[in-house]
Parts: sequence; C-alpha cells; structure tokens
Amino acid sequence: TAVRVSAIDLLAEVGEIDHVERVILFPSLLTKPQEVQDAIQRFVARILARDVSIYRVHPRNFEWLVRQYLEIDEFVAKQGPEGRDGGIDLFATRRTSTGEEQVAVVQCKRLRSQPVGEAVVQAIIDKIDTFVDGRRVTHGYVFTTSDFTKAASVRAHAFEREHKGRLI
Repeated sequence: TAVRVSAIDLLAEVGEIDHVERVILFPSLLTKPQEVQDAIQRFVARILARDVSIYRVHPRNFEWLVRQYLEIDEFVAKQGPEGRDGGIDLFATRRTSTGEEQVAVVQCKRLRSQPVGEAVVQAIIDKIDTFVDGRRVTHGYVFTTSDFTKAASVRAHAFEREHKGRLI
C-alpha cells in the first residue's frame, strides 16, 4: 500500500491522466484502503488545480475526474455512454443524513474559452423529475472548466429560486 500511495503522489506531481492510469490505478475509490483513497483524493485535487493540464485531459477522462470528485462527496457515480449521451455524462446517487435518496444527472464540459450556454443548462433542467434507470432524477449538476453565459446563469438561478437547491 505504501508503494502505491507514493506512486500516486508522484504521478500527481508529474503525470497526466490517460486510460491506462485510470484503469490500473483507480477502478473504484470505494474498494481501496484509506491511505490509497487519501492519495487518490490528493491526486484528483492536484490535477484539477492545474489550469493547463486539465485541458489536455481527454473529455472522457475529465468525466472520470468529476466522477471521482462526486465519489469523494459520498455519491456512487457511473459514467454514461460515450458519444451521444443525451446530455448525461454521469449518473450519481447518494443518501442524505435524513435517508433521502438524491439522484443526479451530471453534464461535464471541459472548455477552455467557450462559456457553457443556456441550452446545456436547460438540458439538465429538463432531466430533473424524469426517470433514468428506473429512478426519479432529483438533482442536476453542470461541471465545467469554463464559465456560463449570462443567459445560462439567469436560467439556472431562476430554476434554483423555484426548486431550492436542485440544480448546481
């Protein structure tokens, strides 16, 4: 375990994510010893802190990084199909402290200079209260390396006011 933790820490300092690293090192946070989970969390934080490197990460690997972030936040997340995904890159669930199940759809946008538009926000909003894999979607998230257009922000804030915390 100590060697694996050191390797993950070193990779976080000098490496990039690619398919081989993802498959070999990180099949799931939930089945790893605590020291390895901590190293993976540090790794994800370091990769996400790099403005330049995040844009070199393949979009599918960016989705994987978001999935790891959600798992750190106690979600169980899975990636959707590659390619035309209907606006859902990830599907995530968790139980709150009150026992309520949160079911979220997630759209990931790894963009350098183009802001996320209203259509992306609306697509996520349209998924809330629908059923995915037999479960009612309660929340929607958009993760981006960019910003949002004014129209997208206005639409998201209007939905938030009406539905209190169901879109982030």
